[in-house]
Amino acid sequence: MAFSQNEYGVQVQPYVAPNTKTYHGIGIQTRNGNIVGRIQGWSPTFASREGIHIYELGPSSWGRPIDYVPGKETGRQITCNRVEVWDQEIETMFGQSVDQGFAPTGLSGNNPQTEWRDLCEQTQPFEVREVWQRGLNRYRVWTYRGCWFSEITRDEQGAEADGVTRVSVTMNYVVRHQSN
Repeated sequence: MAFSQNEYGVQVQPYVAPNTKTYHGIGIQTRNGNIVGRIQGWSPTFASREGIHIYELGPSSWGRPIDYVPGKETGRQITCNRVEVWDQEIETMFGQSVDQGFAPTGLSGNNPQTEWRDLCEQTQPFEVREVWQRGLNRYRVWTYRGCWFSEITRDEQGAEADGVTRVSVTMNYVVRHQSN
């Protein structure tokens, strides 16, 4: 590693970026190319796994497990919080496009999208790409495929609030795949 030297002969070791992972930008893109932005919180659950403890009646093991049998995997879920943008509400951005031949249930501004009335109108899964950057270099990309919303909640509106409309969503996914 090269050292810098000032006019007084003092050598200084150059600054090296920290090894600690820091936050990164997230973006969700719908099938028809709409970007769902202004994400404030992102929390994917990789998975959880059910299992069963095996017990045995014995003088030293009674009441204590002696083995564990792993079971099915569950919990593939992502929670996300975002600030809503006019004409880009979450239920509008993921609504079916009029261009795809679906009858509109309500247009929002000049956006050729329909707005979902409820989650039963989600008829197609979507995918989410999580891109990790290490400085200016792309570090890793995770693609969550087969995403379906399980909950969309408007955050509380209050008299003493800041007036910003936020939404919290929960989505389930089928597979998490590492891509480039």
